[in-house]
Amino acid sequence: MPTDGNRPSAWPARSAENIVFPPQAAAVVDVTKAPYFCDNTGRQDCTTALIRALDDILRPTLLAQQALVAEMEADPRSDYRHPLSMENRKEKGRVLAIFPARLSPSKILYFPNGTYLVSDTVCYSFPDLHNSERNELARQVIIRGQSEGKTIIRLKDDCAGFGAGANKPVFSFNRKTTSTVAMANFFENLTIITGAGNPGASGLRFFSNNTGAVRHVSVISGDPGLAGSVGILCDRSNLSCSFLQHVRVEGFDYGVQVLPHKMNVVIEHLELSGQKKGGVLVDQTPVAIRGLRSRNVVPALLLTDPAAHVALVDSDLRAENGTPGNTSAIEQVHGVLFARNVQTSGYAAAVGKLGETLFAGPRIEEYVSHGVYSALPDGSNKSLNLPVEETPQPAWESDPARWVSVNEYGARGDGEADDTAAIQAALNSGKPVVYFQPGRYKLDGQIRVPRTVTRINFMFCDLVAGQRLRAMDGRGTFLVDEFSEEPLLMEDLFAFEDYRGQQYFVEHASTRTLVLSDLHTQIGAMYTNSVEGGKVFLENVACTDEFSPAPNCHRFRGQRVWARQLNPERANPEVLNEGSQLWVFGFKTEGPGTGFHTSRRGATEVLGGVINFGGTTIPFLTNEDSRVSISCAARSRGAEVFTRFAVEKHGGQEKVFLSEAFPRRMLFMGSGTREYHSHALLYSVPLYVSDPR
Repeated sequence: MPTDGNRPSAWPARSAENIVFPPQAAAVVDVTKAPYFCDNTGRQDCTTALIRALDDILRPTLLAQQALVAEMEADPRSDYRHPLSMENRKEKGRVLAIFPARLSPSKILYFPNGTYLVSDTVCYSFPDLHNSERNELARQVIIRGQSEGKTIIRLKDDCAGFGAGANKPVFSFNRKTTSTVAMANFFENLTIITGAGNPGASGLRFFSNNTGAVRHVSVISGDPGLAGSVGILCDRSNLSCSFLQHVRVEGFDYGVQVLPHKMNVVIEHLELSGQKKGGVLVDQTPVAIRGLRSRNVVPALLLTDPAAHVALVDSDLRAENGTPGNTSAIEQVHGVLFARNVQTSGYAAAVGKLGETLFAGPRIEEYVSHGVYSALPDGSNKSLNLPVEETPQPAWESDPARWVSVNEYGARGDGEADDTAAIQAALNSGKPVVYFQPGRYKLDGQIRVPRTVTRINFMFCDLVAGQRLRAMDGRGTFLVDEFSEEPLLMEDLFAFEDYRGQQYFVEHASTRTLVLSDLHTQIGAMYTNSVEGGKVFLENVACTDEFSPAPNCHRFRGQRVWARQLNPERANPEVLNEGSQLWVFGFKTEGPGTGFHTSRRGATEVLGGVINFGGTTIPFLTNEDSRVSISCAARSRGAEVFTRFAVEKHGGQEKVFLSEAFPRRMLFMGSGTREYHSHALLYSVPLYVSDPR
């Protein structure tokens, strides 16, 4: 929730009503029209039609994957990398086909206002949608409704298969149990109602990797007694960077369950009421939670496994409509908890463990369950508690006359023709919203964004970097160099492996407020600025820079930055903060490079997330005469772990903090006892502070 001096105030206004697209937007597939003809009056069953629509979205990925495997198996070479994809390769004759070499064109399944009746789980039907590593290829599944309150998927009453104990979702992003390649999945602006007489129904099973979000979604038990299993399930392995934002759950045994030990979930602005066993249950997963508002008798938050790690901030947990007895607002049975600015009322304690009081409350200013760590013994032992601003939410433009497609100005999107000039012409048209049709757009020069543009919607298209663009060392593909009082929003991009190069995606050369939302560059750096003093907001942004000479994924110089669900990977450093105020809420880093490097008297605060393996010589944190605090968890592949967690450089002195000082995370291996994972070193960072007094 918003803060006034870091204190809860009013709940942020929702902006998910009447989301409509221009009729010419080819990426948008209206499920009420041909070939699906879904009934939105609530009278006819839409299950079969919706499953068919999901299959149609995913079929190109399945066919492309099958063709890739056949091509690689037919090649006589025993060891090689595929020429179109750095991650598809052969090793000693074994085919490692990770994902298709080229993206399938993204489609947005669009639900106009109305009620869509279903009688079974809505999920794709292919039994073989997986790669050579058996990871599901259910990616680019984009579900959007017209309005959260008026677009409803409703389960029939007394449905077969949804009896007690079934834990069966109404809508699911998974058929199987694991993936590492389920990128760009979204479920937004809808309500799910599970109907009466379905005690084993869950609302939504969500899964994503690297980028993905559930936004402006309500999940409601339709049962008079609020019966049901779980509102939102996050329970499949390798779940990573899944962002739940502006979500409401009413009823069920649990509001949200986050279970697997890999990788992480980020939750912001979650409203819970009417749960019977618990609000949010976290088992083995690192989870960041901000703005949890719970009105329940049962615990609002439960940590149930030693591998759990939760950072909870700016929340309001009240026991209402019943007697909680000896229950705590937060039941920390196992795991690590960092909590700050949390108000509780009506419970026996703010934090407890099976009847034992761990923190009486009722208010939690700051609580760290497993100690504060620092390489600077004379410094502060509190988190930085940087001021937080909500991401600007510009009103949705419902007038199609104010939208313009880059294709109207000649962009071809075939991956071959240079579309730079056509895109520039569309941006110069004076229309406030510029969008892309499905395709692969080749860019071979810098593109300026004028002040007249307020929103660029890429519609999850792909980008190809030409040779001139690839050689633009340290410059941005898109240059934001004109000031406007209105923020610029750049959203909905999935650029794949042909976008590699030395360029950044954005070069920020003005103090205009910039919002980057739902952007994924599979290979390529994301942000740099050449003018200081601006505000930058990042939401659900991923980039990997492993195969490019650019030195980092993000470079912030003298900016104020708020990043929610940030996924920088395989650069060194991945995030470079030079004199900025950087607030990160939920992250996943990956690779041996330094995760966060802060210098020039900057400040970096990180609340929740996961370090996914690292290096033995390079530290995860580097701090040069600046201020840093972080609470997170870590995992590794074998010995790939940051043995040096932090290097501190202050006043000409250097100190090193070793990761071995942190408490170990433990995973249940199914043997009846809890023990360390035999193939990975895992640890929790309850709170690390570098804040010289």
